[in-house]
Order: sequence, then structure tokens, then C-alpha cells
Amino acid sequence: MTPLNKTVRRLTVDEYGYGRNRRKLVVALEKGDLITLREHGCRTRHTARLWDIIGGCSDARLTKSAWKNSASGSTIRRRDDT
Repeated sequence: MTPLNKTVRRLTVDEYGYGRNRRKLVVALEKGDLITLREHGCRTRHTARLWDIIGGCSDARLTKSAWKNSASGSTIRRRDDT
């Protein structure tokens, strides 16, 4: 793998939003393991550490699976250590 020394910017394929507010997103991977998102044509940007995003994704996955199991009426039980 090549180390990330320069900022890499890419434009998303799809547009987000509705009507006149529909815009593409510009995603930038920056040095220092940062990811920056902004709307195309706007200056306001949002920056986060990659570790925070990975943690948020795993938390969302766990929350989703717990909600799915509770919605079906089943409960998660620990196996007895026998």
C-alpha cells in the first residue's frame, strides 16, 4: 500500500438532497487519517478522524442488530459455561 502523503479529493457519483438543494459531495482523504466532506459548490466542510467514523459504523451495526432482534420478539441469551 502507498502511504497517504497528499490530499486526495473525489466527487461522488450520485447527488444528495431534493429539488434545488440537490448537490454532489466532495470527499477528501487528508494526511493524518482525516476525512473531509463538503457539498460541491459550498465552502462549509466537515472533518472527522477515520477512527471515529469506523467506531460510529460499528456502533450503528450493533444497534441495528440489537433492534432487529428485539423487534422480532426474540431475546439474546448467553450460553451457559458448562
